[in-house]
Amino acid sequence: MANTFTSNYSLIKSEIGGDNQAWGQNLHTDLDEIDLELGSKVDDVDLKGFTSTVLTFTNTGTNTGTIASSEGDLFQNFKVGDKIRVSGCSSATNGSTVAPKTHTLTSPISANSITVSTGLVSESGDTVIVALVLEPKLISGGPIVCAPPTGDTTTQALVATGSATIGGASTDDLVVTASVNSNLIPKTDATHDLGSSTKQWNDLHVTGTANIDALVSDGTFALSGSGTVAGVTVTSSGSEIGSAHKTVNLAVTGTAGSYTNFNIGSNGQGNKTVSTSAPSSTTGYANGDVWFEIP
Repeated sequence: MANTFTSNYSLIKSEIGGDNQAWGQNLHTDLDEIDLELGSKVDDVDLKGFTSTVLTFTNTGTNTGTIASSEGDLFQNFKVGDKIRVSGCSSATNGSTVAPKTHTLTSPISANSITVSTGLVSESGDTVIVALVLEPKLISGGPIVCAPPTGDTTTQALVATGSATIGGASTDDLVVTASVNSNLIPKTDATHDLGSSTKQWNDLHVTGTANIDALVSDGTFALSGSGTVAGVTVTSSGSEIGSAHKTVNLAVTGTAGSYTNFNIGSNGQGNKTVSTSAPSSTTGYANGDVWFEIP
């Protein structure tokens, strides 16, 4: 019988009792391939992937197609069962830039061609990016660096679809060096906190409107301009503008009795009332009205 090949990596199985002149060379070829695969295992530096302009996509059925390379052994590191993410094609069926497509490799495969369980659209000549899809598994090596191929400025380095958990304990660190380019919106309203009573964020810089249901300040509250606090317009210097009602304790020395509409100082404005009880209401006062309550 003729030489045969292994299912996953197409390693040469020389004919038993025949092909005597090629046994040694076939064995060396297989050992080199095994060495290459061991050096490219998932906990090493890079996952399998490449960018190419010489791929040809061919449809061979409803749920089958081939992707072939006209030069180089681009598919030599892939094996049956691998899932690959394809982008950059003209057709979204194959995998375009805006709609990448995931394909599953089926047997047999070679270093220059793979068969996938997806009906494809026949095309060639595009700049195509092929990357191995990392499926859920325990990766003990690290760190894992997700980055597009050198020179690729369009492909996102990492896309996580679905729920994701980062870190296993509060002692783990999450460091974000990139700029946030989206809204940060909690899944449920009024459920999650930003910081805590023992671990507070530092300065908060906000341009725009801050909608806060309750504000508690344990330090100095300062306005850089004018604003309204509890219905009272306040300037940055702290002075009030407009009408407001104040209740204070005042010790008065003089003849006992009830006094109304008297001046305190030479610049008095509005009514000044001295009473032994608090005002009956806090509305209806004119600018400059003062109520003094005698304890």
